[in-house]
Amino acid sequence: MNRAKRELQALQREKAEIANELCAERGTNVATWGSKLPPGRYRQLQARLEHIAEYHGMVEDNIVNHIFYEQYESLLHQTLLQQMHAKLPRELRDIVYFYILGEQQVAVTKTSSAIISIGNPGILDAAMSALFCDRLASRDYRHLIKAGAIPQAAKLELVESWCALSTFRFASLDDLGNFLTHHGRGWGLDPRVHVKKVEFYNYVSSKDDVTDSLNEVKRSFGWFHTMKPRAEITLSLHFADSHCGAGADRTAVVPVAILLRELQAEILRLLYKGYKVNMKFGYVLKFAVQADELTEECWNEKIRAHQEVSRGQKACAVETL
Repeated sequence: MNRAKRELQALQREKAEIANELCAERGTNVATWGSKLPPGRYRQLQARLEHIAEYHGMVEDNIVNHIFYEQYESLLHQTLLQQMHAKLPRELRDIVYFYILGEQQVAVTKTSSAIISIGNPGILDAAMSALFCDRLASRDYRHLIKAGAIPQAAKLELVESWCALSTFRFASLDDLGNFLTHHGRGWGLDPRVHVKKVEFYNYVSSKDDVTDSLNEVKRSFGWFHTMKPRAEITLSLHFADSHCGAGADRTAVVPVAILLRELQAEILRLLYKGYKVNMKFGYVLKFAVQADELTEECWNEKIRAHQEVSRGQKACAVETL
């Protein structure tokens, strides 16, 4: 659409320039217009004017058709979504929303200072609106928001589904707290109810004491307990090499004894209340935590099995080269 408008403006400028050149050389007699120009130049300008007039009409038709199509497309989507909302049960509508949105990981920072921007006041604020619209854009559906084609009820459900399907990732305790209390600062949706999956990331540098660094992870459990049971919580722990052992994937060879000493009781509380808990060590190793597997032996076995897989993958990569 913008390209067509620019083309139209360029044609209008060129038409004006040709008209000015003809007028500058014309006499007072209309019959002598262009008579002072060289014959070749005059014919060239006349041919160009005819081409401009023809192309000008085509571009104008394209713009009119595009505007009509946008309006028609918006009405078509709106009617379809209204009918879907009226005739399909929520379970089937959620399947449609899953097809539109898919699953994704959303990195969340500084949501508390944003302002309301999508839908009725309180549905989504500007920061989360941007993340939501980016997801629609990556799935080729952003035009639905832009055209205002989504009815309000369907928009609310679509955002609810996005909250349920996405994994919201945090690297700061403040960001986690701001997010889970964000309904008081602009959300009409309570993240503690609608968000089903969160990941809390913690990096332990070579200068940090492991026990001290885990204090922020331990404080995050207080926020996890504000979410609905059955929510899925992933603790992603990344240690500098100085804290890791040797192995094909060193990032997964973590100080298990310290982790269990510091986190075992809090993890058990989550499991007993019905939450799902995952541990992620380094870049790759991730596993679901079971109450009867919170032992050094079990976790070290998972790390050992992961190392064998990593060694096999590296060996295959070398052979391929």
